[in-house]
Amino acid sequence: MPEAVGGLLPRGVREPAPPSVLAVVLTYCAPEALDRCLTAIERQDVAPDALLVIDNDSQPRATIGGRDVPGRLIRREINDGPAGGYAAGLQAFLESGHQVAWVMDDDCIPDPECLRRLLGRHASLPEDRPVFPLWIDDATGDARVRPAWCGFLISAAVVREIGLPRAELVWWAEDTEYLQARLIGHDLVPVEERSAVVHHRRVRTAATKPAWKIYYETRNTIEYRFFVQPRNLRSFWYLIGSVAKLALQAARNGPRRGQRIGAYLRGLHHGFTQVDGLRMPLS
Repeated sequence: MPEAVGGLLPRGVREPAPPSVLAVVLTYCAPEALDRCLTAIERQDVAPDALLVIDNDSQPRATIGGRDVPGRLIRREINDGPAGGYAAGLQAFLESGHQVAWVMDDDCIPDPECLRRLLGRHASLPEDRPVFPLWIDDATGDARVRPAWCGFLISAAVVREIGLPRAELVWWAEDTEYLQARLIGHDLVPVEERSAVVHHRRVRTAATKPAWKIYYETRNTIEYRFFVQPRNLRSFWYLIGSVAKLALQAARNGPRRGQRIGAYLRGLHHGFTQVDGLRMPLS
């Protein structure tokens, strides 16, 4: 690309066209949260070109409603967690012809200038890398940039290079594996844009962690810390601490304590023997 002289491009050379953006939203049984998310997307001061909603078997079925941004909904007949949902969503993105995906959960609410600032940072990079916003947990006020499904920008070229999320992980650590370990392994360390803000309103939390969460968190923590990350002392101690904390959560007095303990023991076994896939329903 010829360099601009005095802020102007040479005669006959056009400014590069902005990339075509597809907003990809994964939803599950949260119609009010989805509506808030989609409303925030269509109210961006620079709107995406199109919208794709992946419905992971919501009951009742998810709907998009009338939107200013052209939208498409993909209904899946299984809830195999964010790993399966985002694998399907990013595959559809690659097939769509759009150049950049703006990816988020249904309980994310981006500020009106979020996409514009992400795109501006992406355009300024010397090489193509994902761009992550500042993620604010509305329940705690915690603000940080993290490898999660929280409104990051990723190009089709990068997705083709690193592949799709590992659907067999189902839930827990699937985002860390894809958006941290996988990217770093391909020398694609994500870029932070802290002026682009996304608020996270948790809609699927409960006072007591159910047995299925105990199972997947135990299994995938072992999978990630023992088989994905480089084995070192720090990773080993983090694994021991995490597994011990999960044991205490599983053994806590309360309803279905036996189910939680059984799920924990099964998660230990499947983690160390690398048994993946949808082994417990996510409900």
